[in-house]
Amino acid sequence: MAPKFLTPVLSVAPQISTADLPAIAQAGFKSIICNRPDGESADQTGYSEIESAAKALGLEARYLPAETGKVSDEQSAAFGKLMDELPKPVLAYCRSGMRSTTMWALANAANLPLPGIIEAANRAGYDLKGLMRRIINGGKTPVEVADVSHDVVIIGGGAAGIATAASLLARSPNLDVAIIDPADIHYYQPGWTMVGAGVFDAPFTARTMASLLPHGVGWIKAAVAAIEPERNAVILDGCRVVSYQQLVVWGARLAGDRRSGRCPGPQRRNLQLPLRSSPLHLETGARPARWQGDLYSTTYAHQVCWRTAKSHVPVRRPLEAPGRAQGY
Repeated sequence: MAPKFLTPVLSVAPQISTADLPAIAQAGFKSIICNRPDGESADQTGYSEIESAAKALGLEARYLPAETGKVSDEQSAAFGKLMDELPKPVLAYCRSGMRSTTMWALANAANLPLPGIIEAANRAGYDLKGLMRRIINGGKTPVEVADVSHDVVIIGGGAAGIATAASLLARSPNLDVAIIDPADIHYYQPGWTMVGAGVFDAPFTARTMASLLPHGVGWIKAAVAAIEPERNAVILDGCRVVSYQQLVVWGARLAGDRRSGRCPGPQRRNLQLPLRSSPLHLETGARPARWQGDLYSTTYAHQVCWRTAKSHVPVRRPLEAPGRAQGY
């Protein structure tokens, strides 16, 4: 049994036995929460045995079981209440620690930022990307209905996003295309090199977003919180849901590095958006760059292509290190 640290007051662990309890007490834990129902497996130590042995060692013990993959809103709220009441630090356990981690994440969804919750779980070895919508929704199960739906959704209203929308509509005028971008002002970043050279004045590179969007393109003025490609859905701040048939992503900002125009290199896995496998396929020159789990295998490129099942539409632009993340 090896506890996995989530916060200074909570660790999680796989199934424990009475033989583990002396080491747990010696490690400084004051309380134990069992999140595994009794009888789930033949070799499982029952809660009553754990509780009796824990009390003999001066440890508090509580029983809050949940079925695998079925942590309810009420159970996560009860977990939060236990964390408020019990002496700390606390060790929570289930079969693998995943249910305990899930309860912690949902109980703290209203208090902690999404990237912090996901990263803490990742460090402990637990993947919570499937919970993103519930976490964004304050730990509550959201309604599985999209607020709006489009054929193509483009995240990022920079030069690349707008050019992509215009190119698609030129090929298929009846296509339903929408751009998601919270910015009122569009900055033409390729022109900033001309500003530095003294050819343009800086205001020349700024336009209102509404004035630049191609005719027929919808504008969703909001920031993106997460993407759920399994459901073909984009989750906006405020937990609004936008569904799509095809998705194009431009200008994802790398979390953990707030310096303008800087790429954190090996830390590029820390995307501001939790991006995963999707209909998007990126190519840079002859070497493909694909979404791999939550890793984007390359950050800057000279040629980017958007591929659907029936078409391969090249969209050329230099992906310079931006002074502002395009799109959001």
